[in-house]
Amino acid sequence: MTSSAHDVVVIGGGVTGAGVARDLARGGASVRPCGKDCYGGGTSGAASGMIHGGPRYLEFDWRTTRLSAGDAGKIVRIARHMVHRVVFLLPVMPGDKHNIERLETAMEVYDRFQPLKLSNPHLRLTPAEARQLEPALSDEMVGAMTMEEWGVDPHRLTFGNVQDAIENGARAINHSRVVDLIRDGANVLGVRYRGADGSLNEARAKVTVNATGPWSPSLGKMAGVPIDLRPAKGIPIVYDPRGGHSADRLDPADRPGLPLVVGALATVRRRDWVPFQSGIRAGVDSVMVGHLNVPALDATAPTSMSAAVMRARRQDLGYRGVVISDDLQMGALSPQYPPPVAAVRFLSNGGDMVVVSHDLAVADATDDAIHAAVLNGTYPRAQLDASVQKLLNLALKFMPQSRVRRSASSP
Repeated sequence: MTSSAHDVVVIGGGVTGAGVARDLARGGASVRPCGKDCYGGGTSGAASGMIHGGPRYLEFDWRTTRLSAGDAGKIVRIARHMVHRVVFLLPVMPGDKHNIERLETAMEVYDRFQPLKLSNPHLRLTPAEARQLEPALSDEMVGAMTMEEWGVDPHRLTFGNVQDAIENGARAINHSRVVDLIRDGANVLGVRYRGADGSLNEARAKVTVNATGPWSPSLGKMAGVPIDLRPAKGIPIVYDPRGGHSADRLDPADRPGLPLVVGALATVRRRDWVPFQSGIRAGVDSVMVGHLNVPALDATAPTSMSAAVMRARRQDLGYRGVVISDDLQMGALSPQYPPPVAAVRFLSNGGDMVVVSHDLAVADATDDAIHAAVLNGTYPRAQLDASVQKLLNLALKFMPQSRVRRSASSP
């Protein structure tokens, strides 16, 4: 059993635990965050990805709306490269409780809070204008309103907080399940946790924080403190993306299931490159390439398989960091691009690292394909070495040097 001592142990690898650890570490405390699974793997990762601005409280609680909008603004200012604008389209039908005038009055009130979160005011649309955005809307629609909020990838936001905590001295460990509390009577002196390798370890601290969300009652029981929760869940209804927009832009039989990003090249650059540009200016070390259809950039291949998209990222945006693929076993990609084929193509195009998440046999086959591509010259050895060096440099930046093996790459 290993033992370590800290000012604070934070139990919970969600966005709350990560945020607490970040703030404490930035304040100079010695912090040990513990999470039982991957960061953001619980409630945080199951969230809708919306940064709530508080419009639901307008009718009876303006203070909460102001707090929600203000908090959203803080996230936008701190992590602009992680957020994106989400515009809601609110159609109004004949006989709706909130008719078009009443809804617009509410939106006019909400507009007063939008500057707090750097959002744009609402727009009132005619039925024809609304159907230009969503052709599947009813012909009986009276009109519609827009409402702008912010969206975020909760996994990225969680890990961004963890990364910031580590950069400020925190010793974060995920896949470390707390199995018991170290106690002296009513005082909690730390935790015993089981590591990813099955070993039992101790982390002692002056303060232990319970940031386990719906698992709080289990931890409270270890401390002899009852915690009563009444868990609730939201049920989103999911439709095909964009109400059928893809039908006239890309044959549904061609790469089915991949999200479609519509718009001319100038529109894509103005609208969709902003997060990448902000991230590059902020000095991000790595980016992940999703599997998307963006005809304006490449009408022949998904973004992850496109040499043109990689050139745009490297040359037009000037990004020199690590480029990682999304999971190559995703069902919408793998029928046309089996993981071994996709991996060689992604790396040959200029990527640095591929992800195969689900099947060890597929991962082995992918490794064999990369090996063969290096030997036959499809994937140049010099390119492999450059990517390995970038990954080693990244490991050295974020991990203790004793844990990083400085080894030459070998095919």
